[in-house]
Amino acid sequence: MSKAKQNTFLTGYFAALAVGAIGVGYLAWSASSGATEAAEKYEATKTQLDKLQKAKIFPKQENVEAKKKQVAGFTEQVAALNDNLRKYQPALETMDASAFQAKLQRLRDGLQTEAKNANVKLPDNFDLGMGTYLSAFPETEAVPRLNAWLEGLNFVVSTLISKQHLQSSKADMVSGFTGGRSASSKDLTTDEATAMIRHLKSLDPEEQKAEVGKKEEHDEVG
Repeated sequence: MSKAKQNTFLTGYFAALAVGAIGVGYLAWSASSGATEAAEKYEATKTQLDKLQKAKIFPKQENVEAKKKQVAGFTEQVAALNDNLRKYQPALETMDASAFQAKLQRLRDGLQTEAKNANVKLPDNFDLGMGTYLSAFPETEAVPRLNAWLEGLNFVVSTLISKQHLQSSKADMVSGFTGGRSASSKDLTTDEATAMIRHLKSLDPEEQKAEVGKKEEHDEVG
């Protein structure tokens, strides 16, 4: 190949490379510009949407009806959620105030006997946090809910006594319910018993089973 032909080939080759590089650069710039433009358009649209959502509704009947429909939809969803939650709530038992007071005394005395037989010490004034109702009747309307609360407290405290979770040797277990109670303490106070039932009531049924299972496993290991 002569030098003239070789120079012509190289000139054309580098010219083609230059054109290609320019083309690629243009495409990259165009894509970048398009992406920036799309991002800016998105942000502008989002800002406008937020502004419209937070703005006061123009007072015309069409908007009022749309708002009512939206509120009705939210109300139906909340009602459906409440219905589902009620499936896990036991039915409240009808009971008069005097019967509730007698039941409270009976369950309190029963727990004190259980604790004594299990060598678990309860405070002398242990009353499941319901001492007020030992000397005065509660309001009739409140009795069904108080009764449900009483049964829950009785179940938890009785279970803890039977598993000896209230003894000083198991104080670390109680600490998990009460948020750091000293391991040197040997007594269970009414507030601590209440804290325990509140902790369990905050769990769903499956979590409650798991919680009890973990404590039984801890007992076996201990």
